[in-house]
Amino acid sequence: MRSGDFRANSYVKQVFARNWLESETLSATVINGVLYLRGHVRFLPAKRALAGDVTSEFLFRLEAELKAIPGVKRVRWQLENWEKDETGLWVPLTPEGREAEQREKKAGRAAGRPGAPGAPAPQQPNAPHRRGDLL
Repeated sequence: MRSGDFRANSYVKQVFARNWLESETLSATVINGVLYLRGHVRFLPAKRALAGDVTSEFLFRLEAELKAIPGVKRVRWQLENWEKDETGLWVPLTPEGREAEQREKKAGRAAGRPGAPGAPAPQQPNAPHRRGDLL
């Protein structure tokens, strides 16, 4: 493991805290610049009470934030409750995720990918674009 990986791991934990993610259900490890995420992505109970469950829109924002971490070249998702389909859209694998997506659609937001008709404009990450950001 490179020294930059230790620093990146620290930044990942900060991103989890800033986004109210349960770190007990989601493990993250950076090895040679590749961030591996395993488990369930889920909000802490207090955040779930206010905002509901994780949505595909949130996952796209989270992915952009994680890719902007210095030292992270690529993100590998190995989630038990969400997956990306062949077109790059997030698909919920649990009833809670499907319900959250339905609520998001009813609220007038486009589920799936930023840039879809009716979706909010994508936010630019704070870090400049780096080669290798795309999966």
